[in-house]
Amino acid sequence: MATAQSNNTVQRLYIAYYGRPADPTGLDFWATRLDTAGGNLSGILDAFATSPESVALFGSKSAGDQIKFLFQSAFGRSIADNDEGFVFYTARLAQGAKLQNLALDI
Repeated sequence: MATAQSNNTVQRLYIAYYGRPADPTGLDFWATRLDTAGGNLSGILDAFATSPESVALFGSKSAGDQIKFLFQSAFGRSIADNDEGFVFYTARLAQGAKLQNLALDI
């Protein structure tokens, strides 16, 4: 059984990255994996990014639309194209940062 901290971390990742809460099975699976990895999120983030759900959500979106989705998911609000955060994260994505890492930062 996973720790409460890992459960909370994985739940926040689901909401930020997928825009929805984790299903119980997925939450338990990823939280247990996070505990096993000693809290290292890199493998989980990479798996999230290559999942069919991720491809469906982000595959055809522009960089700007991807960042807007993350802000909407994480904060429940939209972000304007000229907002400092939008400009910063869109530039990071254009420079090669991974979307899953930006989701964690956001």
